[in-house]
Amino acid sequence: MFSLLSHLYTTYLTPPPSTLLILGLDSSGKTTLLEALKQLHSSSSGQAQLNPDQIRPTVGVNCVKLDHPLSKVTAYDPSGAPASRSLWSHYYEDCSAIIFVLDSGEVDRAEEVSLVYGSVMGEVGRGKGGVPVAVFANKRDLAGERHALTKLDLEDILPADSRRTVRYFEGSAREACGSEKGTGRGGGEEVRAMMEWVVREGVRKKR
Repeated sequence: MFSLLSHLYTTYLTPPPSTLLILGLDSSGKTTLLEALKQLHSSSSGQAQLNPDQIRPTVGVNCVKLDHPLSKVTAYDPSGAPASRSLWSHYYEDCSAIIFVLDSGEVDRAEEVSLVYGSVMGEVGRGKGGVPVAVFANKRDLAGERHALTKLDLEDILPADSRRTVRYFEGSAREACGSEKGTGRGGGEEVRAMMEWVVREGVRKKR
């Protein structure tokens, strides 16, 4: 009887696991976004929280556990340096969703962003065509309004892929760090909305 109840609890009441992959060019703010997500969704995990000024370029990969009501999320943030991008493919097979991060102020890297994004979509599409992708135009707090990539720009710049669900977001991961549970103070609202979409779509696609 206990085994049956335990099985029912695990099957129907325990949030299912999922894997989130955070990708993007070097200096795009991926790790700062990961820190913002950690502050929003892992308050009970005991993981140390960092001030954005303490964050350094990723060497290897960062990994954190996120407690979302819909899923127990394992989030990976591999280095975005050119020499490290070939290692991203090791995480594609098990990923439930992807957040692709770019620095909205680096207009001069738009072509590089497009090439890297297209490569990722081609690689993931081999076996995970339905993986949802959130594209995050980061650092809107630092980019000038007249010289910054917007969500509309990204729809034109990035290669289209009809095999998957793609949604565009813009905001500031740095401002989201320290915001009050993503309620809008400190720029957390857009980051929280993105996370809600990513988890919901990722869990739905796995069913």
